[in-house]
Amino acid sequence: GEGKICGLIGIEGGTAVENDLDNVNRFFDMGVRYIGLTWNNSNLIASSAKDEVERGIQGRLTDFGVQVVQRMDEVGMIIDISHLGEASFWDVIETSKNPIIASHSNVYSINPHYRNLSDEQIIAIAKTGGVVQVSFHNSFLGGSSLQLIFDHIDYIKNLVGADYVGIG
Repeated sequence: GEGKICGLIGIEGGTAVENDLDNVNRFFDMGVRYIGLTWNNSNLIASSAKDEVERGIQGRLTDFGVQVVQRMDEVGMIIDISHLGEASFWDVIETSKNPIIASHSNVYSINPHYRNLSDEQIIAIAKTGGVVQVSFHNSFLGGSSLQLIFDHIDYIKNLVGADYVGIG
């Protein structure tokens, strides 16, 4: 309403944290405001969705990962669960005290892609006060139509409310 636009600097893949919790603080001081804990590969923090489904790697949020989540909470950095494996996702929900986001994830009930979120996951994100931001990637949408984008947005809006859906 005030004509302001906001953009956030983020890191996709917590591998950048390496094995040093102080890197969370360093990134925050450089302007990074969210970190996706994994990308398509598991790391010292957690297991990725891709590794769980395509490589059979079953992991969770590691002890170091718990510390990373806690440090991100302390400094006020947003936790991004896009790309995160399901067991690791639930560990984040239990560990974090702040709203979390899915910066680019879609609805599994519409398109059962391993990167998409179940209804239970979407509800859990909304309960934190976070947001699910719909991705326009064809694989996650289930095709390449504008209607599919609307379908994913409407599904989340109808499940948890308009305050918990965005564009990623």
